[in-house]
Amino acid sequence: GKGNAYACHSVGEFKALVDKNYEEAAEVFKKNCDGKNKYAASCFKLGRLLMTGKGVEVSDPAALGRFQQACDKGHTQGCFFLGSMLAQGINGVKKDLPRAENVFKKACDDSDVGSCYYLGQNYLTNNAYGPRNPPKAETCLTTACNLGHAPSCRLLAVMFKNGDTGVEANADLAQHFRQRTEQLVRERGEMTGLRVA
Repeated sequence: GKGNAYACHSVGEFKALVDKNYEEAAEVFKKNCDGKNKYAASCFKLGRLLMTGKGVEVSDPAALGRFQQACDKGHTQGCFFLGSMLAQGINGVKKDLPRAENVFKKACDDSDVGSCYYLGQNYLTNNAYGPRNPPKAETCLTTACNLGHAPSCRLLAVMFKNGDTGVEANADLAQHFRQRTEQLVRERGEMTGLRVA
């Protein structure tokens, strides 16, 4: 917590990943999160340790607090985990869907693919977030697709092939997103064996 934030975080990573000394890693992450550095990645890693009980006692409410700290400092994975915990509301964490949606939106706006995809999928169904909203889904999925997320591109290809409430069928866009999906599958192999609409 007294030195360079990145260097301190790297020490914690080394202790966790190489030494498998999660107790010491948790101490380093805590000092680097709470001390003068207030390093978001360390807050996030401490939250992960608190979720799994590695080196510390399992505490989802404490993990939630650490993910909130990370998210507040712009750590998009911290936001994704925070939103996920709020959406699920388990193990002492109160379910709060409006707050979860806001956290996912913030992370999506900051280019977190997982958050954009999560929102996009949820906007395509009637659920606790409200009625289906294909135009909102299109916006979130387009962000994720533009960031190289093949499943989002595939959903867009289907959406534009068939059309949906508030989203007109568009053969050119359907073909564009189909080709983008296929390109990403070839490049990254994320969805081996997927048939695109």
